[in-house]
Amino acid sequence: MSSSTTSEFNIVSVPPKFISEDSLYSKLKALQEAQKSSWIGLNPNLVGKIGMGLGFSHSTRPEKIPKLLTDGIPERPPLISFFPVSENQLVKDSITFSTYTKGNFLQTKELLYRVLKTDARLVRSVLEASGFAYTDSHDWNILWLGCAPQMYLYEGLNDYQKVNHFPNSWEITRKDRMSIHLASMQEKFGKEDYGFFPDTYVIPEEYSEFYTRYYADKNSQWIVKPCNSSQGKGIFMLDALANLPTTEGCIVSKYINNPLVINDLKFDLRIYVLVTCYDPLRIYIYDEGLARFASEPYNSSVKASKFSFLTNYSINKKNEKFIQNQDWKQDNVGHKWSFSALVRALDKINVDTQFLMSRIYDLVIKTVIAIEPEVVAQVRKLALGRNNCFDILGFDILIDANLKPWLLEVNLSPSLATDSPLDLYIKGNLVADSLNLMGVRNFDRKKECMSKIRARIRARKNQVKQTDSKFKYGYRAETAPTSKNDSAALYIKSKAAILDTLEEASRIGNFVRIFPCQGSDIYDRFFATPRASNKAIYQYLYLENESEDIFKAPSKIETQETKSPEKEDKDKEKEKHKIIITGDDILIEYLSRVLHACKSVTSEMMKVEWRTCLEKFVNHYVWQSLSEPIPAHMGTLQKLEYRIIEMKDRRKQSETSLKDPISYQNQKHQVVRGFSALQLENMLKSSSKSVARDIMSCLFLDSTGILSEIIKWLASSSMKKPIRQQNVSRHGSLTVEEFEKNNQKNKK
Repeated sequence: MSSSTTSEFNIVSVPPKFISEDSLYSKLKALQEAQKSSWIGLNPNLVGKIGMGLGFSHSTRPEKIPKLLTDGIPERPPLISFFPVSENQLVKDSITFSTYTKGNFLQTKELLYRVLKTDARLVRSVLEASGFAYTDSHDWNILWLGCAPQMYLYEGLNDYQKVNHFPNSWEITRKDRMSIHLASMQEKFGKEDYGFFPDTYVIPEEYSEFYTRYYADKNSQWIVKPCNSSQGKGIFMLDALANLPTTEGCIVSKYINNPLVINDLKFDLRIYVLVTCYDPLRIYIYDEGLARFASEPYNSSVKASKFSFLTNYSINKKNEKFIQNQDWKQDNVGHKWSFSALVRALDKINVDTQFLMSRIYDLVIKTVIAIEPEVVAQVRKLALGRNNCFDILGFDILIDANLKPWLLEVNLSPSLATDSPLDLYIKGNLVADSLNLMGVRNFDRKKECMSKIRARIRARKNQVKQTDSKFKYGYRAETAPTSKNDSAALYIKSKAAILDTLEEASRIGNFVRIFPCQGSDIYDRFFATPRASNKAIYQYLYLENESEDIFKAPSKIETQETKSPEKEDKDKEKEKHKIIITGDDILIEYLSRVLHACKSVTSEMMKVEWRTCLEKFVNHYVWQSLSEPIPAHMGTLQKLEYRIIEMKDRRKQSETSLKDPISYQNQKHQVVRGFSALQLENMLKSSSKSVARDIMSCLFLDSTGILSEIIKWLASSSMKKPIRQQNVSRHGSLTVEEFEKNNQKNKK
């Protein structure tokens, strides 16, 4: 207890303490039991339960690293160990940005780090305690960013350099982008799976939708937040629609007005999540976190004090009633507790904290999966190594009166300030454990110079070369194996990723790995693209009967029946004459018809919806790994024609092994020309690959294809205003001979 004196009276602040169990918490216990009956999630008893306190030993399955996994792996530089620092070890000075003293001219240290857009005092202290020195050149072991990174920072990294952010991870840390991604997943899978975040509208883009909702649901309260800010800046309760800013970007979310309170004080959780890789996906949660209390009793009124409904530490510390922690061992005193202190308090009143942890794990995994495709695509485009990047994310979670966790936001660079002993204790261990788990190595800088050159070459090739396999509507993505023989080849290919997973487990420290883990295969259905690496690691770790001798290639492939020589000859003869219609053929035919139909419409009559669909298609991210960027000066139809020519060239190259490719293509052409527009659209919609469905969706307005829309419009226009009949020489795409002639003209 502490007090402060004013000229009129004494203000006495009481640290939040949990009240004794009463009928309310008995009801909550019964409510949890009812919720558990239909819950499908991870079991913390098998995975590991957070909130046990730093130093607690989680009993997990021992994961040995067999020699078979390390065979063929070249000798690697030694690992560097990191330790939490005490207060007197914290660096005192700020970074001096001087090229002459810190740059390449006098670079004598073996271990170097660089920070950008942040002071990172705690991180610098941990690094310098382990022998690191600061540099402002690009020749560093570790780059620590306080903001979303620029892409040039990833250029030419060697295998042992580490950056503390993945490219595109800001897709869940900007409030507007997180809302868009989670709303998209909710639309696809429903609120039962993605109902852990409040209803949110992005302003001004979704103003009309919010306007309708605001007046239809007058009993709800709404809170406004800037799209890309932190520390509670610019947040306010919306008391009238006229006060909603519409000229600058913000989000407006349904306010959760029934939070769980302790001693009448509202609180939220800061959960630290470490992502070390996206393909395969590896997610860890730190055992310790923070419970941050508001400094005044909770009041749900829109006119309430900000110290009542906001739990941000940066705001509440300015309140004279705020009580700061003075001793990290007393972690349940003041307006900021440790997460383990909160768990102990909940355990005392018989709240099922194990069930609560399962719901938090579920929330974290599904949120990260929502942006997995964007991150993986950018990592591949930049040709980053498997272990170049990591992310320490700060998940802000509110628990309501029904003990349901709600995701409020995700912080890209959660605060590592050490204003109290509790902050220093938790965050110091967090930084040290994160660096240890990532496996920072003391590499020879001169020797790795060639590795940088190779990385640049890989990045360039990824941007300009065409894919080795047939074009299947998107960039190459390994899918789950379908047979035992496929599994053997898959495990050999995933050998390095499995080794990384086992090595991280040996350095796990105070983290709990929640993906992959026992039972995490229940989340496979949420991935836009099934990853073969995820499947391989899960089978190796948890499906022991199926993982025996998995690195041995099959000696021969057994067939279910033995065929006679005569039957084999007949089958070979049939194969020669078989015409195989691929998804490429269907897509090329469809796009050719769309292009032909669009050319029948003047640019003035071209509907905005059609043009938008075509722009989304020709600029879709899957093209990034397949071809050069389209020149900016091209129009929409020129871009579409450019993509069609690309696809035909790619198909032509894939069929060079045929004896008579032109004749074969003409036969296929005759088949696909016989399909109607509706038949083509139904075939495009029936694609089983998620990436294919994603790019195909660009060509549909709701459930109707753009070609059908244009045909209907042309038909209705001709009925309203009769025009002279014109002879049309063909319908559909060019024949192979016509395509070759046009292609030669274009090249000339």
